[in-house]
Amino acid sequence: MKKFDSEYQPANRRTRNKLTLVLEAIKSEKLLGTDDTTSREDAEKAVFAYLAKAAFMPTPEQAVLSNTCMTALLKKAWPDSKPTNEPVTFKFDKDLPPAENADAIMTSVACGDIAPDIGALLISMIKDTIQISESTELIKRLDMLEEALKAK
Repeated sequence: MKKFDSEYQPANRRTRNKLTLVLEAIKSEKLLGTDDTTSREDAEKAVFAYLAKAAFMPTPEQAVLSNTCMTALLKKAWPDSKPTNEPVTFKFDKDLPPAENADAIMTSVACGDIAPDIGALLISMIKDTIQISESTELIKRLDMLEEALKAK
């Protein structure tokens, strides 16, 4: 295995993120009272000050810009939270075969106790658990076979 030093660096490094590029463009064009010597933090403050001022423009002609700026401010200050599902309770016996647990979930969906999308998610979780168990078992068996071959 080769050492990760200056000789083995990736050819295509990641570029700067979009916010950095936008702030650099604002500073290079000397917009919002910024210039090349303005710090990143001060450039961000200038952008947010502009958005805040524009968000509260009083005239009807400026309403579209005002709404757009208000939306940008709100999304930056309070980003949308990720949607989560409500907790559900259902009969689950981990000692039962996975097919029987999946059948119990299907019955709960059919009875209206669990929403269909939640039922599908739960069955998918059972399927993923089976695949993890199978992979773990295969790795164990492969390790045992390799040990047995080494012993010969």
